[in-house]
Amino acid sequence: MNYLVLTNDGIGSSYLQRSLTLYLNSAGIEYWNTHELLNGVACNNGNIYKQWRDNNFELQPVNEIITCLNESTNNIVSRVGLHWAHERNDISTLYPILRSKYNKILMCKRDPFEYALSWSIRNKSGKLNVYSVDERIVTHGVGANEPIDLDYFQVKLEEYTEYEYWAEDNFDITRTVNYDDLHNNVDSVLADITGLPHLVKDKFRISLQEYSQY
Repeated sequence: MNYLVLTNDGIGSSYLQRSLTLYLNSAGIEYWNTHELLNGVACNNGNIYKQWRDNNFELQPVNEIITCLNESTNNIVSRVGLHWAHERNDISTLYPILRSKYNKILMCKRDPFEYALSWSIRNKSGKLNVYSVDERIVTHGVGANEPIDLDYFQVKLEEYTEYEYWAEDNFDITRTVNYDDLHNNVDSVLADITGLPHLVKDKFRISLQEYSQY
């Protein structure tokens, strides 16, 4: 059983793929996480794995990705982002392989208004993410009002609509994963996705939700 996460960036795909990989491995099933398929993978002894490109702006040929997928036998969790697919003219040759290789295809979803607002704030601050309370305060201040570029906001709304069409036109989506559900009760979402009667808390004495809040 292989899992593919679809994203347009900024809608929870990194958290979903990583927490899903941890969840499956903690259940006693070995899974490898290739992260984003379109920016570098390799295959060795039947295992496909992440291999970052020496030059992040150098695109790995699609035929290399297809070869790795065809040769691999390990269980994998992967991601494909529309923003990476846009960089390639030959991406359509990859879609049939993905539909065949991945048993479960998960589409990340987020409220379009919230998505556009989040990206508008990122656009102003110049930072994609903050990783601590202190960094958030330095980046955004305390009680600050963030002015929004309405033209940029509109572009992001249109981008999200394009993402929905892209995902539905090119993939057989198994289920959608809502951004809010993922952050409100990640353990329940992962149990539902996998169908496994497993609790991360039984292995690590803390749930993924508790760890996130911590």
